[in-house]
Amino acid sequence: ITMTILNLLLLAIGVICVGSLAYWVITKFFPEPAKMIALAFVGILLLIVLLAAFWPEGANYRIWPVR
Repeated sequence: ITMTILNLLLLAIGVICVGSLAYWVITKFFPEPAKMIALAFVGILLLIVLLAAFWPEGANYRIWPVR
């Protein structure tokens, strides 16, 4: 499956919108100790989304050998 320019644009807009909305909600409503954990969690989730979009066959690799 190839990524077209339109797919790339929609992915970038989606990631930016979701990321900025999550950042606003976290910084506005979360207490101070939970902000860093929530921002790290959202950041890791968005990185996983980007990795899955740009490297879809990455889920086929196994870290431990299967016997």
